[in-house]
Amino acid sequence: DLKIITVIGFPLVANFSYIKAQEAKECIEAGADALILTGITTGKSPSVDDALKYYGLSAKCFELAKMKKNAAVVYLQTAILYSQRLNDMGNYEKMLTKCIETAPDVSEDAYVELYYLYKDKNDTVKCGDILAKAKKLFAETPEKLYEPEMDYYAMTGDEEKLLATVDKAASTGDAAMIPICATYLTNAKQYAKAEQVLKDAIEKSPNDFTLLSKMGYRYAMEYYDIMDRR
Repeated sequence: DLKIITVIGFPLVANFSYIKAQEAKECIEAGADALILTGITTGKSPSVDDALKYYGLSAKCFELAKMKKNAAVVYLQTAILYSQRLNDMGNYEKMLTKCIETAPDVSEDAYVELYYLYKDKNDTVKCGDILAKAKKLFAETPEKLYEPEMDYYAMTGDEEKLLATVDKAASTGDAAMIPICATYLTNAKQYAKAEQVLKDAIEKSPNDFTLLSKMGYRYAMEYYDIMDRR
C-alpha cells in the first residue's frame, strides 16, 4: 500500500507550536498517514525536550483524528526516546503500555520492549503474559517474537518449548537467527541440538566467523560443564 507522508513546519521550521498543531490537524484530515515534524532540534545537538513536545503534539493530533495506529507508533517512538536518551524507565514503561493500549496490534516491537523491561525487573509472570498476548495478536507473523520466546523458555527451564521454538526460528531462512538459536541452546545445555543447528548452517557458510565462534562457544561450555561435574 502507498502511504502518504508529509512534513509539518517546512520550510520555515520555526513556526509556533499552535501553528504546527493546526497544520498537522489539517494534514491528517486531508488523509496523511504519517507526519514528520520539523523543529525538534536547538543549537548543534538534538533537544530531547523539544522532541518529547512534538511527539506529544503528534500523538494528540492522531488521537483527535481517531488514527489510533499512528498515535500508537508515536507512543512507541516516545518510549524509545525515554529509554535511550533519558534512561527514564518509568515513562518508558508508561509509553509502551499506552502504545499497546491505544492499538494492540500496531507492532511486535512494543511487546518485545516490554518483555525485556519486565525481565530486567525479574518479573517472569509479566514476561509470560506479554508474550502470550503478542503471540495471539501476531500469530501469522511470529518471527520477531522467536528470540524473546527462546529467552523466556530458557529462563523458565521449559526445554520442550525451547526446542520447538528453535526449530521454528531456524526454519525461517533468516541466517541471523542461527547464532541466536545456538546461544540459547548452549546456555540451556542442549549441546547436541546446538551442534546440529550450527553444523547445518556451517555447511552452507563454512567461513562464517559468527557461526564458527558459536560452535567454539558450544564446545567450551560443554567442557566447563563436564569439568564442574567432576
